[in-house]
Amino acid sequence: MTKVKYIHGLPADEVRDRAANIKRKAFLDPFRMTEGELQVALLMEQARILAQFYPDNPDYQAAVDVLENALRKGLHVAPGNGLPVRPPESIRPLVPTIRKAAKKRNPASRRFGMKRNPSKGIGEIPLLDCNIQPPFDPQDLEDPYGNPRPMSWQERQLYEAWQDEVDKCKKENTWRKLLNEHWEKVAHHPLYTFLDDPNEATNVAATKKVLHDLALGNAERVTGIKYNLLKNWQRVGVMRQNAVQGGIEPLTPEQTIEALRQGAQQGIGIVPAVLTAIAQIIAAAAAAAATFLTVLKQEQPDDAVIFSNQLQGWGTEGYGPQTNDWQANANVTTQQQDWMPLALGAAALLLIQ
Repeated sequence: MTKVKYIHGLPADEVRDRAANIKRKAFLDPFRMTEGELQVALLMEQARILAQFYPDNPDYQAAVDVLENALRKGLHVAPGNGLPVRPPESIRPLVPTIRKAAKKRNPASRRFGMKRNPSKGIGEIPLLDCNIQPPFDPQDLEDPYGNPRPMSWQERQLYEAWQDEVDKCKKENTWRKLLNEHWEKVAHHPLYTFLDDPNEATNVAATKKVLHDLALGNAERVTGIKYNLLKNWQRVGVMRQNAVQGGIEPLTPEQTIEALRQGAQQGIGIVPAVLTAIAQIIAAAAAAAATFLTVLKQEQPDDAVIFSNQLQGWGTEGYGPQTNDWQANANVTTQQQDWMPLALGAAALLLIQ
């Protein structure tokens, strides 16, 4: 019996075996990192996925080592930004990106980032200890005669500042868990954030892109993390979910979109099994998106209102990308592109800027 071949001529069972080698992602703490550190950490996650799926290409592991070393030594303080004196030829394209990231010293989140060390917390995601002692107990306040008295103006200001700090701590913990537990699972849902030129897409895809861009914009508002950093994290999620959940190669978002487009044209240039896997991942992402919003509503209803603003259909399959999106107005679709995974070593990582 002839085995179904995926791209690069790999048998289907070998692709699944390689996908099984991809380890669960590391915990990312955007609220304790600078913009540059988070950018480099996301680059490292992308490189690690590629290194684990393509162990026969040493360039990817070399990229992981260089990026990890830059973070460990101190991206902003280490001599040469933690880079080797003579970087290997294969990772030299990464050097300008790392040096540029080293100049981004602002907090990765403009909303959170309190100066408190995380405790070990619950499960595998370290949470902040929000059991902050209040400055005083209002019930202990007494006048000179030993009678209960209300808070003074100064005391009220101090007490409300404590309440705000506790509330901010709890909000940060909510987003710390949501982003680490759900963001990558949601990644395929607003996939068209990676649609570069909506004018060359179908009307349906172009309309969905507006909604998908809005989703990341709303996420930026409630997390304080810049749009491009959230999008970079989404890129990592698309690649990881394609491999781990779909059992296919870790296609980039752009390659995933191109697979959908080709699939709408009677599957030209695309293996049916790949399309089936992508469709299943997209369906799972819709369910994950619904869960994401449900958890947010339960834990931080105010943030849920901001995030869901104008996101009609979020959490439904119709909101997300579909092969059918590319059937209408076929005359305005892009020219066929090479959607096969990049085999350019560390140069492929320059997709994250």
